[in-house]
Amino acid sequence: MKIFFQRLGLDAAISYVLAGKLISVLSYASIILLMPHFLSSEAQGYYFTFNSIVALQIFFELGVATVITQFVSHEMSGLRYDFEEKKIVGNANNKQRYFSIIRFSVKWYGVIAGLIIIVVGPIGYKFFSSEGASDINWLVPWIVLTITTAINVFFVSIISIAEGCGLVAKVNKVRVVQTSISACLAIIFLVSGNGLFGVASIAIAGCFTYVYFINKYFRKNIKEAWVLTDEDSSLHTPISWKKEIFPMQWRIALSWMSGYFIFFIMTPISFKYFGPIYAGRLGMSMAVCNIIMATGLAWISTKYSRWGTLISSQNRKEFDISYRTSVIQSTGFVLLCFICVGAGLVLFDRLGFAFANRFLSPYYFITLTLAMLGNHLAACLATYIRAHKEEKMTFVTLIMAVITTIALFIVAMNQWYNIYLVTYCVLVWCYLVPISFYMYRRFKGNVSVSV
Repeated sequence: MKIFFQRLGLDAAISYVLAGKLISVLSYASIILLMPHFLSSEAQGYYFTFNSIVALQIFFELGVATVITQFVSHEMSGLRYDFEEKKIVGNANNKQRYFSIIRFSVKWYGVIAGLIIIVVGPIGYKFFSSEGASDINWLVPWIVLTITTAINVFFVSIISIAEGCGLVAKVNKVRVVQTSISACLAIIFLVSGNGLFGVASIAIAGCFTYVYFINKYFRKNIKEAWVLTDEDSSLHTPISWKKEIFPMQWRIALSWMSGYFIFFIMTPISFKYFGPIYAGRLGMSMAVCNIIMATGLAWISTKYSRWGTLISSQNRKEFDISYRTSVIQSTGFVLLCFICVGAGLVLFDRLGFAFANRFLSPYYFITLTLAMLGNHLAACLATYIRAHKEEKMTFVTLIMAVITTIALFIVAMNQWYNIYLVTYCVLVWCYLVPISFYMYRRFKGNVSVSV
């Protein structure tokens, strides 16, 4: 049995991710069954559009978490986390650079938290207020979601560092607890008649679980990073944001901002032009697809720390084998889940189950899964490049964002809802996937030659 799990690539970190996603699936299944009884079709549209609007935080975060994890993982070639002392030990220069990343990260995410409250909050208010008269009481849930998201995002400053340190299993374990708490909260909010508050359940749970994690594993590191004397700092060279981080970050920032228009813009556009009921069905369907994609990417994301160390140590052969194996396992999992969920919806629709009406029809759902599978492959290909602390997909995603937004707006404004998702799927497979594969092959070839 152990050999079987090893062949599937199921280590402790991935197991925790799968456990968390299983809880998410079960909670979503419960919510799906309860929604027809406790939440109207119109309110469901607000429920999932909330998530799409609050995702505007991407424009402030700018992919810093990804960059931080990569830079920390490369510094770990000369460091290790001491579980007894609960702190980092090792080479003095690596340690100084590591502490400078902590200081930069905390400052950056402190600013982001404030911007979410003073910018994203009012944007959401303006967007939902423009819908005119509605019986949906959305204002207080939106305020709660905005504030708790801001607090939760601030803690990402340390969580991304923990993942770079190799504490991936620990981070994913605490996320399992977070998911469990949020699942209970979401169901409680729903059955009590306060369903829209359920959107904030994951952020509310994160406010408590991340505080516990940081206090237990990183309190000493944070304290040491901020109390370094000037003499200590002058002995070694810290990370330079301008010379080292920024050259990679600005590219990832553009990619992340483009990602909003690639992954999140569909729901707000459909809410505006097709109404909250259609947006609710699209949002529910995308939520299931995103859970599957996020779970599948566990085979990739849990390897960041190890891959960074392998690349830093010039162990390219082991890195390439690990990457190829992880992509096959990840894509196989995503494809299998999409097939199972699609078949299930077809069956439930034929049997006349009421909750099936809260999703897109089987034909449109299958179209959506095809598009999401293409997005998954593109994400896997981009990860290979980013593992080298480089970003080559900036203009690829920027062009995809522009053509996606323009195309979807044209389709929506003309009320061509029957080709709304087909248009998106065609763009993914005719542009994003082929160009991503080309960039991956080109980068890999150049790296092989240089080595």
